[in-house]
Amino acid sequence: MGNTRGNTYSKGHTNPNISNKDYWSFSFDEHGKYDIPAMINHVKKSTGQEKMFYVGHSMGTMMFWVAHHYYGQEFANNFIAMFGLGPVSQLQNMVSPLRHITPFADGIAWTMNWFGLYEFLPNDKFITLLAGFACEPRDLFHPICSNVMLLICGYDKLQLDEV
Repeated sequence: MGNTRGNTYSKGHTNPNISNKDYWSFSFDEHGKYDIPAMINHVKKSTGQEKMFYVGHSMGTMMFWVAHHYYGQEFANNFIAMFGLGPVSQLQNMVSPLRHITPFADGIAWTMNWFGLYEFLPNDKFITLLAGFACEPRDLFHPICSNVMLLICGYDKLQLDEV
């Protein structure tokens, strides 16, 4: 299971440090051009296997297609099969309340950068503490916490498994 730069599990990076603006200077393009090939090489070296399966979800699917764009058949030859789930390609059908702030993304990024904040919606100690305090099954706010993804991503009855 891969972890790309910028996620919670990549925060041990030292050069550049994650508090440095340069660390955050990347896009999906770099994920596909550099990160996915590095992960594939690591898996091949660690396992001795020449071919593997790839399962991507959302951003992971898009990263695969970016890598395929750059490296074509040479890249595709690494895989037995690729399974792409929920690829990110457009926002026109997005139901999330976040869709209302996308026109202001550049201004929000500029403001955050001005304050030295480069990560959007960080998973930091404060958030973890808050979640631990308010999101336990017996907590008063548990119904809100258990639906936080619906609040962020938007409610879609057809996509909700209520079992």
